[in-house]
Amino acid sequence: MDNALQRARLLFNMLTADLTTVITSDYNWTTGGSREVSPSLLHAVVVGTILAFIDLGAVVGNALVILSVLTNPKLRTITNRFVASLACADLSVGVLVMPLAVKVSAGQLTKNKLN
Repeated sequence: MDNALQRARLLFNMLTADLTTVITSDYNWTTGGSREVSPSLLHAVVVGTILAFIDLGAVVGNALVILSVLTNPKLRTITNRFVASLACADLSVGVLVMPLAVKVSAGQLTKNKLN
C-alpha cells in the first residue's frame, strides 16, 4: 500500500509542478545529474562558418542594391532611394555588427575548449 501511495504522490507532484521551475532548473533530466554539456569545437566552427556566410551575403547583397541604384538612372526613383537607404543601414550592420556577433558566438562556444 505504501508503494501505491508513493506513486500517487509522485504522480501528483509531477502533474502539479510549476513549469517555470522545470524549465529553469539546472537538473539534467536525461542523465539524472546536473552536469553541463559543453559544445564541441566542430560545432563552434560550423556555427561560425554559417554566420560568416550570412554576414558575407548581407554585405554583398546590400552593396549590389546600392550599386544598382547608383549606376542605373532608371532606378533612381523615390521608392528605390528609400530601398537604397535601407540597404545602407543593412550594409553598416553587416560591416560593423555582424562580424563582432560571429566572433562572440564562436568565442563563447569554444571558451571552455581552449581553457
